Amino acid sequence: MASYLTDMDEIHRIIFEAPDSSDDSWQSSSEDSIRSSGSDSESENAQTTRGSEQEAQFSTSGTSRQRLPAQRQRQRSLPVQQDQQTEWRPINERYEVQYPEFAGPEHGPTFDFPVDSDPVIFFDKLFTNELWELLVIETNRYARQNNVNNWQDTTKEEIRCFIGFLFGISINKVAEINDIWSSDWVVACPAFACFFTKDRFWALWTNIHLADNETAPPKESPAFDKLYKVRPIMKILGKSFKENFNLGQNVSVDEAMVKGKGRNPVKQYMPAKPIKRGSKLWCIGCSCCAYLWDFQLYAGKEDNAPEGVLSTRVVCNLCHPLLDDKHHVIYMDNFFSSVALCKKLKGFGTYSVGTLRANRKDYPVALNNKALLKKLKRGDYHTVSGEEITITVWKDTKEVSFISNVHSSRGQDTVSRKKKDGSVSKIPAPPVVKDYNANMGAIDKNDQLKKSYAIDRKSKRWWIRIFLHLLDICRVNSFIMYQLSYVKWNSGPMEDEVAPILNQKEFSSSLVKSLCGTFTN
Repeated sequence: MASYLTDMDEIHRIIFEAPDSSDDSWQSSSEDSIRSSGSDSESENAQTTRGSEQEAQFSTSGTSRQRLPAQRQRQRSLPVQQDQQTEWRPINERYEVQYPEFAGPEHGPTFDFPVDSDPVIFFDKLFTNELWELLVIETNRYARQNNVNNWQDTTKEEIRCFIGFLFGISINKVAEINDIWSSDWVVACPAFACFFTKDRFWALWTNIHLADNETAPPKESPAFDKLYKVRPIMKILGKSFKENFNLGQNVSVDEAMVKGKGRNPVKQYMPAKPIKRGSKLWCIGCSCCAYLWDFQLYAGKEDNAPEGVLSTRVVCNLCHPLLDDKHHVIYMDNFFSSVALCKKLKGFGTYSVGTLRANRKDYPVALNNKALLKKLKRGDYHTVSGEEITITVWKDTKEVSFISNVHSSRGQDTVSRKKKDGSVSKIPAPPVVKDYNANMGAIDKNDQLKKSYAIDRKSKRWWIRIFLHLLDICRVNSFIMYQLSYVKWNSGPMEDEVAPILNQKEFSSSLVKSLCGTFTN
């Protein structure tokens, strides 16, 4: 087993030494490219469907780009050497494998919080003092650069109250912010109006900033960064999320969208998604608790990116700290998964499970037999194994393919399906299907928790949406840390009685009270 490598360049060199030149290698260029998932092979009733839905990515302007000619495609992604073809066993031959034993640290927060710690303690652990100081310095700098009339420098206490104010109006679902100071008692919110005057709130909202515009590299510079305005908070939060939490064995890699239809240098168009236009985040999270552990904002093609397909590069970057022979199992959908990636991750002691497109390179020919697939009834499946990898084709409403190196080729389980009349039926399925459904939804669950009390405010500044999204993720992650800490507080002998657990609304409400405190402008 390869030893753990800490240098990212070395990781890239090894992983991309033999690029996965599967059918979608041409699409890694930018947000203008088209992403097609092939056949829609998954059921609309299960989480399994999420990986093989028809998806397309178009340019920022909304117009599609035609696929490059075959000769130009080969020139763009010419591999250094070809991957060796997998030697597949006969179809349905029994192959047994044991789920790997996890060798990593205990899952949960890395810090032992005192019993009955206030929600703000968890939040401040992630949203560090460095970020508060950054907001204060850059907001004051931006206001002075723009010669804002009657500007009074903000302070850390005021910025904390401002962020708490935004969390608070998201809980109360205030439709129009100006209604807070309305003379109409039906729509007014006197409790919030006591923290800021209307003019002071809008002054802070207009001038809130995360980076110095005067030091931003020009577009002509090789150091130009599309994400310059949000790079500081992304860097600090990304580090904070990882340092304060240990992932469990099962993790999920997926994408998330931050909606926004305005002018945006990194905007994506994905018509098959609930959020069709906006910024795309690549995310990795804990499958058992939905903690978002790391993220990357997709900014299009990178000129100096290593050779290889986009999907492989994303998984490599997000999972880099996990390539340490601790036997993590990475769950991913069919945009990311491939036979080559499964082998490469295994070389670092990291396993993978995912749905798989039937047109991927090195897909077993035996499982593409149309006559064989036509005979499948709902719940039936076929498998092919080779080189410690098992590929399964299971019939739900349509055929769905799975790839795994932690599941045996044979086994029987069931999954639930809801009928049109509302009743629930049990459908036979191999164990890989049930495990995939149970462990793939971490990023979606985190997004659902976020949406319950999200700070949903429009702005002409494209990066504001991303800033608010990251604030919400920080709130949700701190809530998850609180829940896990509460379980620990109630395990074993207790000297003091522990207070009842808070739900997300109560947690967020307490957080708002602590952030705002007794501040008044």
